[in-house]
Amino acid sequence: GATSFAMFSGSQTSASAAGVGRVPIKSFGSSGNTQPLKQTETQKSFNAALASRNVEGAGKAKIPGPTIDRNTGKEVGRFIGDKKGNIMIEPKGGSTVPGKNPVDTHTLYPNRSNYQRLNPSGHPKDPTPHGHGHLEGTGPNMKGQGPSIDVNGNQVDLWNPTAHWEINK
Repeated sequence: GATSFAMFSGSQTSASAAGVGRVPIKSFGSSGNTQPLKQTETQKSFNAALASRNVEGAGKAKIPGPTIDRNTGKEVGRFIGDKKGNIMIEPKGGSTVPGKNPVDTHTLYPNRSNYQRLNPSGHPKDPTPHGHGHLEGTGPNMKGQGPSIDVNGNQVDLWNPTAHWEINK
């Protein structure tokens, strides 16, 4: 993230930061003998004051946890996008492959069952461009794919219209 710096001179003993209010700054000498603070000392004092008040962003940076696909509960490995802005999820340990139709793209679970499918030309039973999502199945291809899900992660019948996700065309 961005680093903020504050400069103080004369007898200033507090600073105001966005959302923090007045933060006491370490005093150097008496009011008659106050020296301008060096930026590094000011920064140390300001950061210490923030940390002592448990202000968000103070102290050690928090490392974010894994990204989880809320529709399947699986950890995201990476996001796959096309030139039209359609984004697919490849689960951690999974892969991305072309479908039977060379314009199709499939992301796969680690066991190679379909995770998401992008069918920009549709398919024989529904020529409308669309996508699909699946829960984990037993293995590769349509025979091994898991149940279909709608865009909210609800299990639906394979031919239910909500199993066909709208995509950018």
